[in-house]
Amino acid sequence: MAEARQWLSQHPGFNRQLLPYLGEQMCSLAGLATDLALHDTETRLARLILRHVDSSTECHAAPD
Repeated sequence: MAEARQWLSQHPGFNRQLLPYLGEQMCSLAGLATDLALHDTETRLARLILRHVDSSTECHAAPD
């Protein structure tokens, strides 16, 4: 961890790119876990279709 922190501090440009990417991945994983835990297959399929039809949807809020 110490080496990774040192490398990130020495390469701030990479750090600025990495953190938003990690945030998006965490958001996506949280949404998937929520969908799997709370919705049946039919509901998940319908939400997936709607998500891909509506291109303005982003992963900034928790899924309904």
